[in-house]
Amino acid sequence: MIDTDAMLVICLASPDCEYINESFDHETLTATCVVKLHDSPEHTTTFTPEKAIEEGCDALLSPLSIHPSRLQIKARAIALKDNFSDLLRKYL
Repeated sequence: MIDTDAMLVICLASPDCEYINESFDHETLTATCVVKLHDSPEHTTTFTPEKAIEEGCDALLSPLSIHPSRLQIKARAIALKDNFSDLLRKYL
């Protein structure tokens, strides 16, 4: 299984990729990954603690605090798989 850092490098190297931007809002605990492919509209994926619980990903949440990096990794993974599925298929 390929990790999301490697997925990011592979996708950024694709000639189809215009940009991939990531951010985290510490007030709302929302991780965001924005992907733009050439000749396609921008695609935004967000991931929150509520989505983590809803999807059964309670392991992303620590007992004492939310780990922003874990939420960001999940937002990235979803966004890249949604937008670069053909490219990543051979690695997943």
